[in-house]
Order: sequence, then structure tokens, then C-alpha cells
Amino acid sequence: MMRTSGSPRDRVSATTSLSVSQKITIIVLLAFCEGAALMPAIFNGFRIVLGIGFLAAAAFRLWCVAVVLRMGKPRNTQGLAFVEPPQLEWPTYTIVLALYREAHMVPTLLDAIRRLDYPRNRMEILVAAELDDLETLKACREFKGNLPLRLAYGLGDAPKTKPRALNAALRVARGDIVVVYDAEDEPHVQQLKEAAIRFASAGDALGVVQAPLRIRVDASSTPLQHHFSMDYAALFEVTLPALAGIGWPFPLGGSSNHFRRDALLRVGGWDPWNVTEDADIGFQLAKLGYRSELLKSPTFETSPRTLWPWIKQRSRWIKGHMQTLKVHTRRLSELNPALSVSLVATLSFNLASAASTGPILCSLTAFALNAELHHQSPQLDPFDATVLLAGWGAAALTMGVGVHRAGERMSIWHLLIAPAFWAAQSVAFARAVHQLLSRPYHWDKTDHVPANAPPTGAGRLDGNPGFGLSGGGDLTHPHHGA
Repeated sequence: MMRTSGSPRDRVSATTSLSVSQKITIIVLLAFCEGAALMPAIFNGFRIVLGIGFLAAAAFRLWCVAVVLRMGKPRNTQGLAFVEPPQLEWPTYTIVLALYREAHMVPTLLDAIRRLDYPRNRMEILVAAELDDLETLKACREFKGNLPLRLAYGLGDAPKTKPRALNAALRVARGDIVVVYDAEDEPHVQQLKEAAIRFASAGDALGVVQAPLRIRVDASSTPLQHHFSMDYAALFEVTLPALAGIGWPFPLGGSSNHFRRDALLRVGGWDPWNVTEDADIGFQLAKLGYRSELLKSPTFETSPRTLWPWIKQRSRWIKGHMQTLKVHTRRLSELNPALSVSLVATLSFNLASAASTGPILCSLTAFALNAELHHQSPQLDPFDATVLLAGWGAAALTMGVGVHRAGERMSIWHLLIAPAFWAAQSVAFARAVHQLLSRPYHWDKTDHVPANAPPTGAGRLDGNPGFGLSGGGDLTHPHHGA
């Protein structure tokens, strides 16, 4: 049942201050960590608590694997086809393209949008952009394809973030369904039809459907890109389908989210101050009683090739997940059991892993090297060994099942070096904490590289290159103490 309470006016934002209980919790955690560094007894207690947390995360991953294996055959989409219901009137669709300093990606993205199998007279395409990004706007106007593009851009007090631009697009969107694509996306050609059929058959309680995101890898891909691909497979082919399969909420991915426009308007749009607006709005919709589901048709993406852009991207995600946890734990009365467990399993576990995996692996490496220098055999505590093996084994199994369900193959070598990338996330965590304190709403933009050489040509931008929305869609700044 959808709730009638919870208007956008009383919605907690990423700018909202911490509650008293949240401040006390953070102080206790910091004191506990400091005590663990100074007192062996507290350190052992901290080690056991952390180990139990890792075991709980491993158990959650194994449960997700069990759930998706019971779902049947893998989610491979080769030869995917949909039976169109007779006499179905296709709903109007608004495609929002979130672009900023992405001129080099525009031809590839718009070519992918042009190939979508959906009635053209039922589509509108909004480019959510910024006024100062002249190169991207120029690339849109010069695309050869005559897609019905319009511009939407926001001005105002909100920071220059993707969600602010999305709100500008939402303000003028005319479609019954709104989907968001990023610059590097290549959606399956039938993705819109699958989503439209799902909304038509599911009823008004279905607020959003998420397409699985898949990273393209080939012989030229770096180990980091292979790891990224496995990471996404674990999330979009195992964890999220398991949660959706039992009707629980989950954090949405950054693109390929298909929303019922009425649900978006009811929740108040995206929070411009949250740097993972996707994760936040998934839980915001759940609080109003909307369900989230997953599609079968994927969206293919490219990923960072080198470590530093990846760390910057992960820093933004970690910072945004901290903001999202702050938002959704401020009013505990709004959390039902399913929402509470999902927040812990998808955000809290990941944050704890990002914070601790690096120090743990560095400590173990130093411990092993010290034993080797003293010609000793390293003796690992049985509990610690169990935690390490269970954590790595559950993560490896989740990635393996995810890659298989995506119809891909996984190298044992890339699986063995995965802990190195898990450890590198601790650098991203430290950077995220620093930014949360110094630049909480700064958007660390990810630079993208097109998968193929972009086409060239000349065209037009809906015959009206001067169209724009000055401040359209900006949310009013929330009260800090609400």
C-alpha cells in the first residue's frame, strides 16, 4: 500500500543537519576506534565486532546467490524479444540525457538513442545540461539524426550537480515515464518497450524499474575494467535482483532508471545536494510505498581505465552513500524492517568494507613480511582466518554467479587480484570523508571514453537552438534543521 503522507516539503535532504542520536552514534564510534588503537582489550573487541560484520555481509551475499539461483536460467539477453500486448497504447516516454563536458560522447550516445525500438511520436528527448558547457551543446546541435532534442538546464542556489539538471528536465517532462541515461550508456534497443510493458501490467504501486548496467570488456581492457565488470555483475545480476525478488527496496544505479513520472513528482524529484541522488531516490520512493523492480534488457557502459579516475568516482559514491545513510536514518520512525535491512546490507556493509579492507590487508601483509624476516611461520588467528576466507569466498562466488548470469566469462586471475582493488577503496573512503567535511556537495565528475569512434555529421537541435529553462526544476533549499 502506498502512503499518503510524506510530502516533498518535509523530505530530509543531504543538507539537513545530523540529529542528536546520529551525533551521539558517531562520537561513540570514533571513541571506540580511538580506544582500539590504544588499548589491546578494546582492539580485540573491535576486531571481533568487525569480523562478525564481515561474516554477516558474507551471509547476505550467499543468501542473494541462493535467491537468484532459484529464479532459474541466467539473465542472458541474447536474442531477447518481447511479445507486445495486443491493443497496447504505448505510453509517452521522456528520455533525459545527463551531459556535462561530454561533447566527445554525444555522437555515440545519440546514435544509441536513435536505435531504440519505440514509436518516435511517443518519445521526447531532453538534454539536461549546463549553460556554460558550450561544446556539449554544440555537439548536440551538430548530430546527424534529427532526434527531437530539447535543452533543460537549471540555475540557482543549488550546486552544479547532475540531480539539479535532472530536476530541470523533470520540470518540463511530458512523458508518462521518465528514463535517465548517462553519456557513456548504450541501452538495449528494446529496453523502453520492456519497461513500458512492465509498468502497464504492474499497477500504480510500481514506481521505478532499473535496467542492469554492464561494463564492456575486451582484449584491450585493463585489469581495473575487468574488476569493474565483475563488481557490476555482482550488484546488478545478483544483489539487486535478490532484493527486488522479495519486494524489498534497493539503491538505484546512476542511470537507466525508468520512473513513473507521477511518482517522481510526488517524491519531489532528486535531491540536488546528494552526490548519489540515484541511491537516495530509490529509498525515498520506498518510503512512499512504491516498489522497485529490475528489467532484463541491460545498458552497456564503459568504465575508467586507470586507478585515479576510478578512485575519484568511488570517492563520490562513498560520500553520497554516507549522505544517503544520514538522510534515511535521521527519522527512524519512517524505516520499516525491509528498508532498514536493505540500508544496512547495501550501504552500511559497503562503507564498512571500503573503510577497513585496506588497513586489514596492509596489516596482514606487514604481519607476513615480519614473520618471514624473522624466519617464522605466520600464525593467523582461526577466527580471523575464517572471516577472511568467508569474505573473499562469498564475494568471489557472487561475482562469478553475476558474470555467468550476464552471459560473460570471468578469468581466475582477475578474481585473485580483486582484493587489491578492494583495498584501494580505502583510499577512496579516506578521500570521501575529507570531502564530506570540506566539500560535501562537490561533484567529482568521471571522464568517459567512447567505446567506438564517434560518427560525424551535421544536424539541428529541434529547430530551436536557443531553447532553455532558466532555473527550471530547482528544488527549494530545504530547512537545515528539519
